Amino acid sequence: MAPLTQDVLGYEEWLRHQCDVVEGDLLFKHERMRKDAHTFLRATYFRWAKGTLRFAADCLDTPSVLAIGDCHVENFGTWRDAEGRQVWGVNDFDDAAIMPYSLDLVRLATSATLAQRRESPAPDVCAAILEGYVNGIQQPRPVLLEQGFPWFGKLMWELIDKPQEFWQSLENLEHVNPPRGIVRMFERSLPRGATLEWVAPRRRGGGGLGRPRYCAMANWQGGAIVREAKALVPSSWYWANNRKTKASRFIDVANGAYRSPDPFLQICDSFILRRIGPDSRKLDIDDVAKAGRGPQLLEAMGRDVGSIHAAHRRVSEVLTHLRSQPKGWLLDCTARSTASVLEDYDTWRTLVPSDSPRQSDRRPHRKAHKRGQ
Repeated sequence: MAPLTQDVLGYEEWLRHQCDVVEGDLLFKHERMRKDAHTFLRATYFRWAKGTLRFAADCLDTPSVLAIGDCHVENFGTWRDAEGRQVWGVNDFDDAAIMPYSLDLVRLATSATLAQRRESPAPDVCAAILEGYVNGIQQPRPVLLEQGFPWFGKLMWELIDKPQEFWQSLENLEHVNPPRGIVRMFERSLPRGATLEWVAPRRRGGGGLGRPRYCAMANWQGGAIVREAKALVPSSWYWANNRKTKASRFIDVANGAYRSPDPFLQICDSFILRRIGPDSRKLDIDDVAKAGRGPQLLEAMGRDVGSIHAAHRRVSEVLTHLRSQPKGWLLDCTARSTASVLEDYDTWRTLVPSDSPRQSDRRPHRKAHKRGQ
């Protein structure tokens, strides 16, 4: 496997051919990768995907489905569906692609292990994810917080950002005059009669840092509404496997057969556009810790992954393969995956000094070639 720095530079060069990279955000990402092993995992899906040939070779000969790819415990959140119901589940599919179903389970279990600051997976972590996954792929359905999951709905209500904190977080954004195409995109997304007030760059996420991301506020019927746009690029699974770059499958998974999708989530002018608000948010590690329901929450995560995979219509093949697997296969594969991430993380901390200067320049580096080349 190539050295870590070679893969980081190679992936970032590939990214520059897919979108107008914000170079300052890439340097910020490099700093964040020092924070802890889970933050490193989130920022380096491209490296993890490439490493599966080494640490997960026995997990690759499995039925392939349209999978999440970058599946981790902070990749779950809430949104409102077309009927106004609050839904919980995976809400980011930047790296969705056709791949072995087992990899979503291994990465989720690796993430849970690192989020708990452990160096090896606990049997109950893998057991909870597997139990939920089997239930989800056999009986796929969305998680509606007010219907059928009372404990979950109560938990998420406790974790939802207080409205005042949400609006205050937007006050700190620096307003800019973005490209006219960005302004038009936001204006087209607004309801009739809404007035766009401002647009600002927004620095958020893990693996997505470096891609242009904007936030916009508008006034509508006496109050504020907010939209966010993030550049859409193909899955880094293709980069990791030396395959020709293909179109993103983001929206295919987000609107899958067993989802209750966010009606505001759409692809527009090579950006992922969505509504954001205090009731539409991601879980983070602190939320998971506050939940106090580790196995129950991991089972729910596994269930949603199973429901997503069920849409690919290979349920019987996946279940047959699962029954043929030796006991402890997920635990063993997750242990190797976790060890690989920790080794890379330790390497990165020695390569990037903690006092490296921050780059404040958030101007995008213009992509060198037409998208997809």
